[in-house]
Amino acid sequence: MAKYVNKSKKVINELALDLFSGKIFTSDHIRENDRSLMTSIFMPILFSEDDFVEWMKDNKITFFYEYFDKALSMGINGYPMFFSMGMLDEKDAKLVWEKCDAIRKAVEAEQEKVPEGQMDLLD
Repeated sequence: MAKYVNKSKKVINELALDLFSGKIFTSDHIRENDRSLMTSIFMPILFSEDDFVEWMKDNKITFFYEYFDKALSMGINGYPMFFSMGMLDEKDAKLVWEKCDAIRKAVEAEQEKVPEGQMDLLD
């Protein structure tokens, strides 16, 4: 099986923006005590062949994600369920979270520039 190919900077930026915007659900959103539900949430993992599971381990795939608009109409324990998913290795996942954090900080910095009382107009 082919080696994992790291995502381009453009893809990392798009994922980070969509994550910040709340369009994506990720494996990092699953509470620690609910990790056993991973294969019920991201169902392609459940149906994966053993060699694909080994490939994910070998390539340090640690981050699974999907867009909320692709969620099934049912969920499990308050989590969405998906028949499709994307995945990132630990390096790309770290880049996405770093970029998402940078976006959050930039938005917060811009909000601080708004005169007091003006933010109330947005409610």
